Formats: sequence, structure tokens, C-alpha cells
Amino acid sequence: MYKKELARAGVKLDLKPATPLLVYNMLQDMRHLVILDFREQDAFDAAHIRKSVHVDSGSYEQTLFAAFNSKQSQTQYQGDDLRRVLFILPGNCSIESKLKGEELLQLDQAIFKATNGHSHIHKAYSLKDFDAFHNKCPYMCLPQSSERDTVLAESRFPSEIKQDALWLGNLTNVLGH
Repeated sequence: MYKKELARAGVKLDLKPATPLLVYNMLQDMRHLVILDFREQDAFDAAHIRKSVHVDSGSYEQTLFAAFNSKQSQTQYQGDDLRRVLFILPGNCSIESKLKGEELLQLDQAIFKATNGHSHIHKAYSLKDFDAFHNKCPYMCLPQSSERDTVLAESRFPSEIKQDALWLGNLTNVLGH
């Protein structure tokens, strides 16, 4: 039934590769984004994307269910279920093959049932080169316990970056001028 509903709606859920530029732009709207980081704990503690959650292949499903059921994930708008999931994967992660297959659709179906039809995964992305993202956007990555970096990461940066384009500022740069 669920698969037929998705097919009728023209929804095809698959794991798409994410570039550092795409990840940066996704981070500008954290309301509908769940970030699961599969890297080793030491690597996660050294630097991770703000509001990401460290998981392993045994805990990611429970973490994803909790995120989709949390009050923070709820929306006040009827039918606003455009949830995105970003999986940060190390190069040797075996979970990627599972997520590329039928398991991602089954996971989405379980989330749909658990939330009484209020939420499902709209898009799923995988970032395999965290170091490339960290090198391009170090201000978006936090060490485990740095208040200064947390404040900087929460500050406003360009709302979108376009490939081969010059950024001159955001809305706060033009207000009051």
C-alpha cells in the first residue's frame, strides 16, 4: 500500500551523493534536516557538523525514529513533511549499500507508520568526504566542546553559495544602509 501511494505521487526515494556545496546550502534550513554521522567517535569529537548526531550501524534507525518523532521535528503546517536526511559516511562504511537498496524505503515506511502518516523521508543524501566539507567550511564544523565555535557556527553566513559565483554578503549586510 505504502509503495503504491509513493509511486502514485511520483516519489522515488534513493540515496543521492552530496557535494560540500550542496551540504552547505542544505544547512541553511535546519528545520527539516536530520544529520546522522557514521564516522568513528574520535573523528566526530574532533569536528562535526552542528546538530549532527553520532550513530553506528546498530543505532541509526532508532536515532532517526527519535528525530522524526521529536517535538522539534514537528511543524505547525498541515502537510509540511519535506524531511531530508544527510548520512555522513566514512569511506569504508558498509551501511551505504543497505541505504541504497530497499532498506531505505522500508525505513521510510516504518517512519511513516510510526508518525501516523505525518512524516516521511523526502530526500536522502550521503556525504562521503567530510574532510572536503570541513576544509571548505570549517566554520560550520564544531569540535566537541567549543563555545566560541558554536557561536560562530550559529552566526549568519551566506544563505546560499553558487558554484563559480562571488558572494558579497547576506541580508544583514544591507539592512540599515
